[in-house]
Amino acid sequence: MSEKNCIAEQTFSIRWTDMDTYGHVTNSAYFKYLTNLRHDILLKPFLPHSKVQFLVVHTQCDFKLPVQYPAALTAKHYLEKMGNSSFVLSCDFFNAQGQLCTSAQTTLATVDNKNFKPTAIPAEIKTILGEGVIEKPPRHQLELSGARLLNTIKIPLRWVDMNAGEHVDNAIYFEFMIEARCALFPNSDLRNDLCLFFLIATDCTFHKPLIYPDAVIVKQYLLHVGSSSLNFAYQFFAASAPDTLYAEGKGVMVCVDPKTHKPIPVAKQLMERLLNNPIGNGLDRPAGGSRTAPTS
Repeated sequence: MSEKNCIAEQTFSIRWTDMDTYGHVTNSAYFKYLTNLRHDILLKPFLPHSKVQFLVVHTQCDFKLPVQYPAALTAKHYLEKMGNSSFVLSCDFFNAQGQLCTSAQTTLATVDNKNFKPTAIPAEIKTILGEGVIEKPPRHQLELSGARLLNTIKIPLRWVDMNAGEHVDNAIYFEFMIEARCALFPNSDLRNDLCLFFLIATDCTFHKPLIYPDAVIVKQYLLHVGSSSLNFAYQFFAASAPDTLYAEGKGVMVCVDPKTHKPIPVAKQLMERLLNNPIGNGLDRPAGGSRTAPTS
């Protein structure tokens, strides 16, 4: 297999505010890194005078190694696929020792600035990216057959959740997923002396933009239970349009030993609660200090 051609590379320092309570870079921070790097390295020379913009259709991350502050990461971008109006970029994040920490992939669609309809990728962007593999990027669709609805929460949108495109930024949806998980689990389940839960993979597919002022309704499902892992699915709706699906995503969490960080079986008590508890019985509750509230 031939080595991929790196089209852009940048080294940056992580911030203290990128860390979570486990002491490593939180998953949503990587999606913010991706947004900033795409614009700084690939799109900033083109966007100021452009009649088009690039919307994230799907984005995902697989987490290999935790990163702790202080540290620097090197991000390498690759063109995976290019269609007529959309393209797929991948990005690998390496630590100072050259170890792969996170792998990401993002599908972007080119739309007209005025009517937001798909339009051809400009020649200037094709030049920046390189022609790459000319094929239609894949469509991502969430399969919920057999999934169990665990909880539903309502989160008010904030002005700061919006980006320059005047809609909720894609990275914020991963914060919504975090809120849904925290509303589901008591703090003693998420962090204790017996086990920790690490997110090892997550993704999101976007169908419609959420716009402030509004609130997002997040439905969290249990897709699959492994011996040491839990697979969740998420659906996002606007409070102003509760029957319209705005986005959908997934997350895989692994239960690990706090000292060795090696996978261990999920506690039987937690497994039984996830599989057997009536919906909303002890599950629909806001996490301490969070923005969430269970829906009525």
